[in-house]
Amino acid sequence: MKQLIHVEERLADFGLNLNQVKAFSIRGVWDHDSSVHLNIHSSHQVLTAQDGMVLLEDDHEKQPLYSHMAAFIPAGTPHRAFVMREGKTVLCDSIFINMNMFEGSAGNIQIFDISELGSTLLKKLNEQNFVSLAGGLTEQCLSLFISVLQEDIRNKAQLIRLPEARHRRNKLIIEFIKMNYMNKIRLEHLARVVSLSVRHISRVFQDDLKISVFEYLRLYRLLQASVYLHEKNRKVIDIAFDCGYDSASSFYEDFKHYFGLSPNKFRKKILG
Repeated sequence: MKQLIHVEERLADFGLNLNQVKAFSIRGVWDHDSSVHLNIHSSHQVLTAQDGMVLLEDDHEKQPLYSHMAAFIPAGTPHRAFVMREGKTVLCDSIFINMNMFEGSAGNIQIFDISELGSTLLKKLNEQNFVSLAGGLTEQCLSLFISVLQEDIRNKAQLIRLPEARHRRNKLIIEFIKMNYMNKIRLEHLARVVSLSVRHISRVFQDDLKISVFEYLRLYRLLQASVYLHEKNRKVIDIAFDCGYDSASSFYEDFKHYFGLSPNKFRKKILG
């Protein structure tokens, strides 16, 4: 069972009470080991990754958050965020908003394409870290941001979403995929990992995650490719081969299908 960490307990040292303020700011650097446990809080959170990508996880799925997007994390939603690549860090801006200030839908994390105005306002609200966003121009900026958020949140981002495995054997399969996605993977390889027949592996994985093993492998390869596309000097064709693709054409076709645009246009969008 995953351990839950209540944000309220960690904010007491800063004199912040989520139930007594309209909103407050948090800016921080995320690394690979950030948020080992699931977090939960009594206010809504809006989160952006300013210079890279983080992977957001809730009880149901993992989904990436890129620099041109924002995530709305409803109050009471267990979640965590982490960076996929060892040694990399990502600067994140976020604000926590009292539920009385914004009627967000309960349930899963929503990732959306944030507008230029929304992004600018969020950066302005994060100029000071761990402060209550009340009074004067700051509160006016917060009110405007909430108004913009109501429109922006409707622009749902086109994303790859990785379903979460419930069963131990499927978790072992996923770990094998993470370690070997750059290589050819056959069901025979997975059968040796979990000591099941090839036929049994396919059925058990499909029943648990609602997609096939090879669909998951394709999604994970494309997710890794989207991380590598943040490196502007790395050739797209090299990224395709490094992520386990045999041909550039199949990589381009899959990438455009799942992201809605080509790898080159995606890179241009995330790097600005």
